[in-house]
Amino acid sequence: MGAIGMKATSILTDSLGRAIRNRRRTLGLSQEELAWRGGLNRSYVTDIERGARNPSLKTIARLAEALQMPLYALLREAEQKLPESNRDNAPR
Repeated sequence: MGAIGMKATSILTDSLGRAIRNRRRTLGLSQEELAWRGGLNRSYVTDIERGARNPSLKTIARLAEALQMPLYALLREAEQKLPESNRDNAPR
């Protein structure tokens, strides 16, 4: 993957991580509780929230369920957290 592709992936994973963290905090959940609900390791959830991991669609769906929201809503939240300059270039 070229530098542009890696940068785009980083922007997307950062945005997804912020959306997950915000929803988790809104629900008053700890990272440990979210991880337990999603059947994931707490350190993995931490890495996802930091944008340090690129989770699979299956993992994102498990997190959405654990966050009590439809998958499309979580992805929409992540898209809304993209920097303004990247929204037009977000994958559709």
